[in-house]
Formats: sequence, C-alpha cells, structure tokens
Amino acid sequence: MQKIKFFFFYQSFLESNFFVRFFREISLSRRIASLVDFTESDVLYVSAPSIFLVPWFRRKKKSCFLIVDIRDLVWEYLLQGNIIHKISGYIFKRMVLNSISEYHLITVTNESEFQYMRSFFPDKPLKLLSNVFDYSRFTRIQDKMKGHSSKRYTISYIGNIGIPQNLASLLHIAKRMPDAYFIIGGDGADKERLMRIVAEMGLENVEFTGYLNWESVTEIYSSSDVLYAKLDPAYIYAVPSKLYEYLSTGLPIVYEGEGAAARLLQHFENVCIVQNGDEEQLFKSFSEARTLGTFSGANIQQIKENYIRDDIFKKFSEELSGELDSYRNKQNEK
Repeated sequence: MQKIKFFFFYQSFLESNFFVRFFREISLSRRIASLVDFTESDVLYVSAPSIFLVPWFRRKKKSCFLIVDIRDLVWEYLLQGNIIHKISGYIFKRMVLNSISEYHLITVTNESEFQYMRSFFPDKPLKLLSNVFDYSRFTRIQDKMKGHSSKRYTISYIGNIGIPQNLASLLHIAKRMPDAYFIIGGDGADKERLMRIVAEMGLENVEFTGYLNWESVTEIYSSSDVLYAKLDPAYIYAVPSKLYEYLSTGLPIVYEGEGAAARLLQHFENVCIVQNGDEEQLFKSFSEARTLGTFSGANIQQIKENYIRDDIFKKFSEELSGELDSYRNKQNEK
C-alpha cells in the first residue's frame, strides 16, 4: 500500500518587505526539513513556492528519489532590481542551481522555464507540468458562464495585487473610460497604494473587492465583458495560473506584458497583447475588445484538452513510474 504525506507552510502574500520574507522563509523551510528528516520515503517531491526549500533535501539523495518542482525563477527577477537585490539574486541563483544538480528529476511550469533549466542541466530528466487547474473548477466556470450578463461594460482583474502586477496602468485607463466599470478582485501588498491613487484621481468606476472565495470569483467572471492581466517586464519567465482560468471563460482577454505569458496567449484567440507601459495601445485594446461581444469556444476547448490538472498529473504519474524503475535498476547495480 502506498502512503503519501504532505508537508507545507503558509506564506502570506501581504508581506512586501524583502528582508522580512527572507528570514521568514528560511525559518519555515528549516522547520519543514526537520519534519521530513524523520519520515522514511521512497520519493521526495519538493515543490518550491520558496526557493529556500530546495537546498535542504539534497542530502537525502542516497536514501530516496528526489524531485524538485520549480514554479518560479525568483532569482532572475531579483537580478533586475537594486544592488541588494542583485547580490541576493546572484547568491540564490548559485545556491539553487547547485542544489538542483543533486536532484534526480526536475519539473517546471512553462516552456520558458523548461528551456532555462535545460540550458543548465542538459542531461537531467526534465518534465513540463503546466500551472493549470482542476476539472471541477473548469466545469463550475462553464456552468456559471451560461448565465453571463453585464449591465455595464465591465473590465475585471482577478488575482494577486502585488508589485509584479503594478496595476496603476489600469487606473489610468479607468479615468479615460468613465462609462466602463473596473473590478479589481483579490488582495496583495500593493492594494493600499492603488486605493490611494483611486482616491486621488477621484475615480468612481473602480471597485476593490478584497479577498474573494472561489464562488465570488466565478460570479465576477459571469458579469464581466473583458478580463485583464499584467506582469512587469522583469517577470519574463512567469505564466500566472490565473490566465488558464481566464481562457476557460471564453471571454476576451487583454494582457499587458511580454515573455512566457505573452507567448502562451499567442496560441489562443480573442486575446490582445500589449507591451508594458503602452497606455495608448492598452486603451485601444479595451475599446476594440468592447466590440467583440462573443465567447471563444475554441479557447475553452483548448483548455479542456490540454490544461486540466487531473489529466496532466495522470500522464505525469505514468512517466514517473518509468523514471523510478530506471532509478531503482541503477541502485541495484551498485
């Protein structure tokens, strides 16, 4: 009988201070590592919401099959910052890459991360597991969208309201489109700043919802006309998981950014991709999206066929069995 144990920690998204997060994540990672040390395992799957989890487990290489799941290239983003961030990014990059070399298998979330890791580890097994969502959520969105209606042209953003998103550009569009309604759903470290900007600009067509449960998210989808997403230029390797939800609604999407997320969206229809900081093009894209008025059944079908977690992990589990057999054979030969 196979047994699976989960060890995880909660990291608040509201903490914006770099050094506070630095020491908190180190502390939490050490606590998880100490728990895992007392657990006998055949396979250890280290998923890295925090890069500090990665180094702690490489010492277990001789006792079990190690998998590292890289969900974000945080160090590359730090290298784009100030001198403190650059130094930290360089140290973290060497630390993480040296640690990954001790793992038996690497998983990543998008094609850009795949190519990045392949450049450092050309001979190591590497699998792409997209940042997707559950079939139950997919079907709930489909059910909810059947009752789609909006009394006013509504542009919605749903997700983390943080520094990487820098949603101030959306507020400038709101000022230029007073007849449209803008919903900013979610919470994050940058929300208070954005709320002050709204007050200073005297905007009456912007709503901050705060934290949203899943049912509230689907309610906003069903009353929106266009969905908006953005990442700053430094985050060229990231693909927000929220994009897969957006695409499953069939609604038009306006994305402000470059890199991996923009390349993913190029494979779908009803999508406008705008270069970061191009306010005129952003305004034009929202105006054009207003005239579309149709759902993309092709987008919905593509998500259903290629980006449902249940199917992706079923395929991965089958591939993992082969990797484990190969690993065990090599161990027996020693």
